[in-house]
Amino acid sequence: MLVGIDISSDMLAVARAVAPGIDWREGNASALPLHDGEQFDVVVCQQGLQFFPDKPAAAAQMRRALAKGGRLAVAAWRSDDEIPFFRELRRVAERHLGAIKDQRHSFGDAAPIEALLWDAGFHEVRLTTVSRTIRFQDGAPLLRLNTMALVGMSAVGREMSDQERKRVVEAIVSESAPALRPYADGSGLAFELSTNLATAEG
Repeated sequence: MLVGIDISSDMLAVARAVAPGIDWREGNASALPLHDGEQFDVVVCQQGLQFFPDKPAAAAQMRRALAKGGRLAVAAWRSDDEIPFFRELRRVAERHLGAIKDQRHSFGDAAPIEALLWDAGFHEVRLTTVSRTIRFQDGAPLLRLNTMALVGMSAVGREMSDQERKRVVEAIVSESAPALRPYADGSGLAFELSTNLATAEG
């Protein structure tokens, strides 16, 4: 049986439409909605751990969900200082917003992930860096979504009115367009993305 969990009902609605055969459940990572004694052979957390408010509790919940001898995999992006594409886009946004602490890359250093998993009771914790070329046929939607994320994560952006935020988003999108050109190829947009991958056993 496959179970997917997310805190967002909107995200779950999309997931259910795309993959109706999966048991999608709404819930918080620090209190997973599992049935009594329910455990799994594999637990995966893909680019989520860095966003959880209570990371030790989330790690403990993943350990609870994993059957004895089962396998865990956790992925969290490396620092955007190692990902030129996102680093350049952040620098453009910071011209308007000041310094931005990009939460998506807050586990850029793999050591805290390793410590977190050992402390939660996992065994055979191993870490590796995985890099892949990511491709988009059209870079415009990615640019706009990334800009909105950066504005939302900035202290200045959170204080803006809706109208001001919209104006700043448009300005950043416009100024960011040249940063995409080095990554354009015949098929659209392509850039290297690196992530920390932690695996462990229950």
